[in-house]
Amino acid sequence: MRKIVFFMYCLLIVFLLGGCWDQDRLVKKSLINGVSFDAGKDGKILGAIRALRLLSKGGGQFEAHDELYKADGYSGLEISQNLNKLLAGELDISKTHVIIIGEKMAKKGIIPLLEPIYRSKKTYLGSKIIIGRESGFQILSTEEKSSPIAFDILQLIESVEATGNIPKVSIFSLWSKIWEPGKDIVIPMVEKTDSGIIKIGGLALFNGQKYSGISLPEYGSPILLILLDELHRKNILNFRISNSDGRKEPISMMILKLKRKVKRDVNEANKKIHYTINLSLSLRILSFPQQAFKEIDVNKVNKQISAELTKQANLVTKTLQKADCDALGIGREIESNYPELWKKINWKEEYKNIKIDTKIKAKIIRTGTLF
Repeated sequence: MRKIVFFMYCLLIVFLLGGCWDQDRLVKKSLINGVSFDAGKDGKILGAIRALRLLSKGGGQFEAHDELYKADGYSGLEISQNLNKLLAGELDISKTHVIIIGEKMAKKGIIPLLEPIYRSKKTYLGSKIIIGRESGFQILSTEEKSSPIAFDILQLIESVEATGNIPKVSIFSLWSKIWEPGKDIVIPMVEKTDSGIIKIGGLALFNGQKYSGISLPEYGSPILLILLDELHRKNILNFRISNSDGRKEPISMMILKLKRKVKRDVNEANKKIHYTINLSLSLRILSFPQQAFKEIDVNKVNKQISAELTKQANLVTKTLQKADCDALGIGREIESNYPELWKKINWKEEYKNIKIDTKIKAKIIRTGTLF
């Protein structure tokens, strides 16, 4: 499957760039499909690219090579210039699908890395921004000689996005959000397992343009999206709930409908803020193996799911406050609704002290064809 996707992509590149079948233009380009940035030595940045090179075999035929290159520099532009010295063809970033930033580099700030990319008129604004656990290069260099790994990472990200387990983060959406006062960004993380498999590793929590060093685990990502009222077409939740014997049983559900209500209790005199999120979820059971031949006690399961979701949601908000990451945009609401209070407080200092409560009420409205 991987080879088929790679081959089809190569055909697409030939048609898009060929124009009037100008072979000379094709073979003189190095099409970057993946980029990584990491903290280097002596204050430098280590940059790497996966570049697709189309080598002419004559007679209008081409041979595609996915190659890995790296260089360092004090800025993204300097890295680009140093990479140009290593490749025979012109660097083309218009087909760059993923940009992976290592943890250490992200802690220093991501704006200097993305600024020259965003500024370029050739940039593909749909490029996915990802944080690589530990090292971006470690991710990008996977299967260096045999695989167009950037395409694999893109497919992984898009498939998990489709299930509502991570937010969609592109260079375009990120650049517009990162400047919003009173709201912080979150970026999907990827990591490489001991067996060399690349997987989603949760969400990196940011304080401004810098990674806080704290991330939400995988279970927390869909919970955060629910709190943000970002319901996707296929939001699926997986839990383990107790049966009558006290044993934990797995259950999987799809969110069909979500209602969100927010309450703000603000005392402008003593600057005390209490923020409450109430959610009502309508659910459909996708899988409940232990109850396959029994009638489901819907009321009991509703209470168990509500309690578990509320517990997880409160853990997520506590983690956000610990990371100084206002991903919920509470500060933006305070600025809009209480402008005089906003002028008097330092939100970055005050955010950790506000009280955030969440309450989630779950209601199963479909159990499938069994019961």
